[in-house]
Amino acid sequence: MTDDQAIFQNEHDKQLLSDSGTKLLSERLKQTVVAIKDFAAFLRRKSTVEDESYKAMQRTTRLYAESLKSDQSRQGDYVAIVSHSLDLDDAATQAHQTFAKSLFEVATDLAETAKEVERSRKAWKEKAQRQDKHVLDLEAQREKAIQKYTSATEELEKLKSEEGQNRRTGFSFKSKAGNHMDDLSKQEAAQAQRSELMLSLRPQSIAEAQKLAQEGDSTLKLQMLKFARLYESFLLSQCMAISPTDQSQSLRSTLNLIDDSGNVGASASSSHSLVNNDQLARPSDRIFGSSLAKILAREDRVIPACVEQCIELIEGHGLTTEGVPLASLDSQVIQDPHSLCSVLKLFFRELSEPLIPNQRYNEFVEASRIPDEPRRRIRLHQAVNELPDESYALLRYLFLHLHRIHQNRSLNLMSAANLAIVWGPTLLGDHSVEDMPLQSIVVETIILNCLLIFEEDTEPVALRDDHF
Repeated sequence: MTDDQAIFQNEHDKQLLSDSGTKLLSERLKQTVVAIKDFAAFLRRKSTVEDESYKAMQRTTRLYAESLKSDQSRQGDYVAIVSHSLDLDDAATQAHQTFAKSLFEVATDLAETAKEVERSRKAWKEKAQRQDKHVLDLEAQREKAIQKYTSATEELEKLKSEEGQNRRTGFSFKSKAGNHMDDLSKQEAAQAQRSELMLSLRPQSIAEAQKLAQEGDSTLKLQMLKFARLYESFLLSQCMAISPTDQSQSLRSTLNLIDDSGNVGASASSSHSLVNNDQLARPSDRIFGSSLAKILAREDRVIPACVEQCIELIEGHGLTTEGVPLASLDSQVIQDPHSLCSVLKLFFRELSEPLIPNQRYNEFVEASRIPDEPRRRIRLHQAVNELPDESYALLRYLFLHLHRIHQNRSLNLMSAANLAIVWGPTLLGDHSVEDMPLQSIVVETIILNCLLIFEEDTEPVALRDDHF
């Protein structure tokens, strides 16, 4: 007994050895494909919902933050405390975006698995059907040969019973006898082929199909377990954002700082001083939420002062700090590297148009689709060079900074891939969730090839030869 035959010892498995076995296993493989496709579709829809939820919550937070700036709202420390609580809320909200991206990646992997299993199923079915058809054709020839042999035998008996057989008749009988031998050989060939099919070919074919189904089912189970881990991580990151280990930085502790003593005088005094402050920022003087061109024109600089100061402080005090670009803003400790990184990200996220302009978006995304890394780098290099002057200068300054963070990844745990997840939507803008992996590829490729795309210079605002 062969190893393949050893798996067919019960009545259910013996059905697989029958002529209907190929159909039964093909249907079982279809069930695996459908199960994988259904779960992938579920994850894709959930990813879309999470992404839409993230955008809706960001809009809600932004509207509330704007309302805090109103003269009609309570002023003083209240604004600073609530603004900081919104930073904690934003950190929790960011988890939705990360979760959506991870779900989309799992869904994409599952969709590819479904395609591969379906291709393998079709190839296996065609092979099994060819084997079955070959045996059936031989058996059809055998049946035809048996009929001919039976007919010839009857004719021979008839001839023997007749008298006066001539030599010509005997010659005819000898010729037919030779044909009978050919018919018998066809019967033997059909029987041999049927034996080979049942003892070798079909057990091997069924074993291949069962292995294919097992691989598909195992992949589906692993991705389901991955989904469970991602879900746990998503919920945990939300909890840690609003209630970290250091409870003094929790959302509850922050909001507990609000003065509810009813000291109207302090509030009125604070409001009066804000209204009469000659240095109160006018709408045209905004740093956050303005266009890059307006900020540069107002400051008469190539790199905005906010960006330059944040990066200088980060590289001076926190380049090796773990998780540098991830934490939320702590308004009371502005030299905390995590807080500085939050300010830096907020500046780029609040630009009226992404640093990589919308009209150039497709060039970068299409370049990210190129599988060959050198060709992808060259295409992105060309796209970067075609950016407006002010965008190029700031992009170069930022990516040289991100490259230095990547170089210290063994200490800060922020590799190019991790940085790309954080900075992709920030630099290219919020588009469809399907583009999120492509945005990450853009940022990661530029970080890893930063010194090839941009020439490193000791001057922070050095530009291309053909700019300015």
